[in-house]
Amino acid sequence: MKVLIIYAKNTSVFWNFKPSIKYLGLFGKKSLVAPLGPLTVSSLLPKKWERRFVDLNVKKRLKRKDLLWADIIFLSANVSTHKESVGNTIIICREYGKLIAAGGPFFTLQPEKYKGKVDYLILGEAEITLPLFIKDYEKGEAKSIYKPESNQWADITKTPPPDWSLIYFNDYCVMPVQFSRGCNLDCYFCNIGVLCGYKLRPKNPVQIVNEEEKLYRSGWRGTVMWVDDNLSANKKDILKETLILVDEWQRKKGYPFKRITQVDIGVACDEELKELLKNANFNELFIGIETPSQEGLKECGKKKNLSVDLEESISKVHKNGQQLVAGAIMGLDSDPINIDKIMEDFFKKSKIPVIMLGLLCALPETKLWYKLKAEGRLIEDLVIDNTSGITNIIPKMGIVKLRDLYKKVLTALYINRRNYYQRATRFMQECIPSAKSRVSWDDIFAFIKSIFSIGIFSKSSPYYWTLLFRTIFTNRKAFPIAVKLAIQHVHLLKYAKGVIKTI
Repeated sequence: MKVLIIYAKNTSVFWNFKPSIKYLGLFGKKSLVAPLGPLTVSSLLPKKWERRFVDLNVKKRLKRKDLLWADIIFLSANVSTHKESVGNTIIICREYGKLIAAGGPFFTLQPEKYKGKVDYLILGEAEITLPLFIKDYEKGEAKSIYKPESNQWADITKTPPPDWSLIYFNDYCVMPVQFSRGCNLDCYFCNIGVLCGYKLRPKNPVQIVNEEEKLYRSGWRGTVMWVDDNLSANKKDILKETLILVDEWQRKKGYPFKRITQVDIGVACDEELKELLKNANFNELFIGIETPSQEGLKECGKKKNLSVDLEESISKVHKNGQQLVAGAIMGLDSDPINIDKIMEDFFKKSKIPVIMLGLLCALPETKLWYKLKAEGRLIEDLVIDNTSGITNIIPKMGIVKLRDLYKKVLTALYINRRNYYQRATRFMQECIPSAKSRVSWDDIFAFIKSIFSIGIFSKSSPYYWTLLFRTIFTNRKAFPIAVKLAIQHVHLLKYAKGVIKTI
């Protein structure tokens, strides 16, 4: 059996970082993070099955020779997948007369839209439904749809590591290692509980170390993302043991990886966990700040954010040696008319350079989805990418006003170069990096390219040199981070201009 696994193109204009990742390496990278889902699916397939992989975030188009080679297509798509990419891929595969099996969060959340368009829908977690499909398919008795029972979740301690042999490491900036699935929080706009359950299911500590060892032996050196919707919410004994084992492992290997992950703001007050994360070489944490508005936090159920002083907590994360990347949203019913000014002032004071700012969107099956559907405020067929200035809700303040305020905040955060570099400079004064790593050729090439494209041929030049020289004289260890932030602004500036132009 010959399987062509295709990963559809992501639509997120914020997270692609295309203009920035071109700086990395001699010829640049092609995609930010390697796709965990389809590579894990490959590991779940029978050994006797041949497989090839095409990531449409790396390759511009499907090759005729791959399509002719394949007996069946496995089409994988994430929540943020571009609907047009899925549609076009299906059309092309049909032109070649290929059977199509589709799976992943994109199809799991809306299977009814693709019944009849693909031959097989393999929904939910692949560990549960894929073996059932394979068994039936090999007997010639495959059904059109496979889905798990209600509240049936996989035991991921038995999940194999991703099949790294299918990708070229130099195409990507970050490699994923999954720590757990599920989330015990119940934020009303989030669909993680719907997709993965409300109970956290971690892998065991030895399993994580073995996956990192396999990644290391496969040749990867650089950043590893622990895929987890809220790492800090896991059982403390399991998380603690894992972080200690990983620290012991990396010491023997000479610190080959820097790590990033997602946590909640509660990590700021957990001194033991902060120390463990620092020792395990975590240098960047994504935290959902959502909004500085107390009423907004109450509305979306962010209880932990309400229980702390946000600015003080952010400062604690920075002082622990980690860069905090914030998630924030606009368009809550409780947003005041001056939410733009509140957002601008908050992020300036909190010294966060990179903020994923999106409009509130209602993801399928969430509390928000059902609430707005009942109120007649849901635009169900609209493509959802909340960082592109598009939303599928009708906001209380009106869509025109919301977009106007959104554009003002994006302008202040990224188009105003002085503001961005001021936040970056103030962050550098507060954060003493703790991550241990070697200077790579990627780092060197990125710095050299930035000197010319930003330091000489860009309007950002004076701010660039100010940031670098201040960092050299006041926080020399943070110099690589200063370069990284300058390079990231290339993308963020282009992203903000593009969004403002299109909405």
